[in-house]
Amino acid sequence: MPTIIKWLFSPIGVVITMGIGIGIFIPVVRKILHSGNHVVIKIILCVAVLILVAIISANVFMSDFSKPSEVDISPLEQTTVKTFYEAEEMKDFFEKLECRNGVVEFWSRISSEEDLLLYNVAGSCSYHMYNRDIPAEVYVSIDIYDSPDNACECMSRIVSRNKWKRQTVKISENIDVILLYSTMYRSADQFFPYNDNRSVETYVRIGNIVIDFMENGDEVREIGVLTSKNIALICEILGD
Repeated sequence: MPTIIKWLFSPIGVVITMGIGIGIFIPVVRKILHSGNHVVIKIILCVAVLILVAIISANVFMSDFSKPSEVDISPLEQTTVKTFYEAEEMKDFFEKLECRNGVVEFWSRISSEEDLLLYNVAGSCSYHMYNRDIPAEVYVSIDIYDSPDNACECMSRIVSRNKWKRQTVKISENIDVILLYSTMYRSADQFFPYNDNRSVETYVRIGNIVIDFMENGDEVREIGVLTSKNIALICEILGD
C-alpha cells in the first residue's frame, strides 16, 4: 500500500474528514439561521450528523482491521495428552523444547512450594522463535499447572478478558483452544499510522498445560504461519 494511503488511515484521516465535515457544517448552519423555520431542530440534526461522521471516520481510519485467526490447530487433534507433575518430567519436556532449531532466549523454571501454593503453577518456560523463511517472530509462554482444573480456570479467565474478536475450539475434554483475531499494529511513537505489521495471539490448553503464542509479522498473508509451526513442534515433542 502506498505510504500516503497508510498515513491517511491514521488520526490524520480523521482530522481531514472532520475538517471537511465542519467546512460543510458552518455554511449549512448559517443558512438554517436565516431560514426561520424549526431552527433549533435543524441545528440539532446537523450536530448529530457531524458527531456520526466523527464516529464513522474514527472507526474507519483508526480500525485495527481485525480478521479471524488463520492459525492451523489440526496437529492438536492427533496429539498425545500428557500431564506433568514431577520436576524431572517437566525438566525433560523443557530440555526437548530448548534444543529445537530456531528456539532462542529460552527460559525455564520449576516452581518452589510457595509459588505453587500461590499460583497453582508447577513450572514455566518461555522462548522466542524467528525463521528466515517466514517474515514473523513468535513468543511462546508455557505454564504447567498443578491440575487440569486449574489450567481450565486459566483459560476461562482468558475468555472473560477477550469477549470479542475470538474463536474458542474444544477439540476434546483435555484440549481447548482460544484463537484471538489477528489485528493490525499501530505504533504510538509514529502517530498511529496504518502499516503492514499484524499480530495474532493463540492460547492452547493440553491437559494441565496452558500455552500462549504471541506472533508478530510483516507479511499480512502469512500471519499465523509461525504459530502453526510451533503448535506442530510442541505436539511432536509431546508425542516423543
